[in-house]
Amino acid sequence: MLSASAVSIGHCTYTTSKYTQEFDKTAVGDSESVVIERFGKPDVRESAGHKFLAYVDKPCESPCMERLWWEAPFPMPKGIEAWIVELNSTNHVVAKAHILFP
Repeated sequence: MLSASAVSIGHCTYTTSKYTQEFDKTAVGDSESVVIERFGKPDVRESAGHKFLAYVDKPCESPCMERLWWEAPFPMPKGIEAWIVELNSTNHVVAKAHILFP
Protein backbone atom coordinates (compact mmCIF):
# COMPACT_ATOMS: atom_id res chain seq x y z
CA MET A 1 0.00 0.00 0.00
CA LEU A 2 1.30 3.46 -0.90
CA SER A 3 1.81 6.00 1.84
CA ALA A 4 0.04 9.36 1.74
CA SER A 5 3.37 11.12 1.19
CA ALA A 6 4.18 8.90 -1.81
CA VAL A 7 0.78 9.68 -3.34
CA SER A 8 1.26 13.42 -2.70
CA ILE A 9 4.72 13.42 -4.28
CA GLY A 10 3.39 11.47 -7.25
CA HIS A 11 0.51 13.92 -7.69
CA CYS A 12 2.84 16.93 -7.57
CA THR A 13 5.30 15.35 -10.00
CA TYR A 14 2.47 14.50 -12.41
CA THR A 15 0.98 18.01 -12.15
CA THR A 16 4.26 19.85 -12.71
CA SER A 17 5.08 17.59 -15.66
CA LYS A 18 1.62 18.20 -17.17
CA TYR A 19 1.89 21.97 -16.72
CA THR A 20 5.34 22.00 -18.33
CA GLN A 21 4.10 20.00 -21.32
CA GLU A 22 1.04 22.22 -21.76
CA PHE A 23 3.16 25.35 -21.32
CA ASP A 24 5.44 24.20 -24.15
CA LYS A 25 2.38 23.74 -26.42
CA THR A 26 0.95 27.18 -25.63
CA ALA A 27 1.69 29.91 -28.17
CA VAL A 28 0.96 33.58 -28.65
CA GLY A 29 -2.45 33.83 -30.30
CA ASP A 30 -3.98 30.78 -28.60
CA SER A 31 -7.44 31.45 -27.17
CA GLU A 32 -8.22 31.41 -23.46
CA SER A 33 -10.50 28.40 -23.98
CA VAL A 34 -7.64 26.40 -25.54
CA VAL A 35 -5.35 27.33 -22.64
CA ILE A 36 -7.97 26.35 -20.02
CA GLU A 37 -8.60 23.09 -21.87
CA ARG A 38 -4.88 22.32 -21.68
CA PHE A 39 -4.12 23.38 -18.11
CA GLY A 40 -7.48 23.22 -16.37
CA LYS A 41 -8.91 25.96 -14.18
CA PRO A 42 -6.22 28.48 -13.16
CA ASP A 43 -5.33 28.84 -9.48
CA VAL A 44 -5.37 32.63 -9.77
CA ARG A 45 -6.81 35.17 -12.21
CA GLU A 46 -5.01 38.51 -12.04
CA SER A 47 -6.73 41.41 -13.79
CA ALA A 48 -4.87 44.36 -15.33
CA GLY A 49 -3.57 46.78 -12.73
CA HIS A 50 -3.88 44.35 -9.82
CA LYS A 51 -0.69 42.38 -9.28
CA PHE A 52 -0.65 38.93 -7.71
CA LEU A 53 1.72 39.74 -4.86
CA ALA A 54 2.89 36.17 -4.32
CA TYR A 55 5.33 36.32 -7.23
CA VAL A 56 5.48 39.59 -9.15
CA ASP A 57 6.28 43.21 -8.50
CA LYS A 58 4.74 44.53 -11.73
CA PRO A 59 1.02 44.28 -12.56
CA CYS A 60 -0.39 43.01 -15.82
CA GLU A 61 -0.20 45.96 -18.25
CA SER A 62 -1.39 46.53 -21.81
CA PRO A 63 -1.59 44.53 -23.99
CA CYS A 64 -2.10 42.17 -21.04
CA MET A 65 -5.61 42.40 -19.62
CA GLU A 66 -5.48 39.29 -17.45
CA ARG A 67 -2.87 36.85 -16.16
CA LEU A 68 -3.75 33.25 -15.50
CA TRP A 69 -1.62 31.45 -12.91
CA TRP A 70 -1.12 27.74 -12.28
CA GLU A 71 0.97 26.84 -9.25
CA ALA A 72 2.70 23.58 -8.37
CA PRO A 73 0.53 21.87 -5.73
CA PHE A 74 3.19 22.40 -3.05
CA PRO A 75 6.83 23.52 -2.99
CA MET A 76 9.17 21.04 -4.61
CA PRO A 77 12.77 20.52 -3.48
CA LYS A 78 13.88 22.90 -6.23
CA GLY A 79 11.53 25.64 -4.99
CA ILE A 80 8.16 27.22 -5.70
CA GLU A 81 7.02 26.89 -9.29
CA ALA A 82 4.30 28.60 -11.35
CA TRP A 83 3.19 28.88 -14.98
CA ILE A 84 1.69 32.15 -16.22
CA VAL A 85 -0.27 33.01 -19.36
CA GLU A 86 -1.14 36.61 -20.19
CA LEU A 87 -4.29 37.37 -22.20
CA ASN A 88 -5.24 40.48 -24.19
CA SER A 89 -8.63 42.17 -24.48
CA THR A 90 -9.83 39.51 -26.95
CA ASN A 91 -8.79 36.69 -24.58
CA HIS A 92 -5.85 35.51 -26.65
CA VAL A 93 -2.34 34.75 -25.39
CA VAL A 94 0.10 37.66 -25.66
CA ALA A 95 2.83 36.26 -23.39
CA LYS A 96 3.68 33.36 -21.13
CA ALA A 97 6.22 32.68 -18.40
CA HIS A 98 7.42 29.83 -16.22
CA ILE A 99 8.85 30.94 -12.90
CA LEU A 100 10.81 29.08 -10.30
CA PHE A 101 11.86 30.53 -6.95
CA PRO A 102 14.51 28.58 -5.06
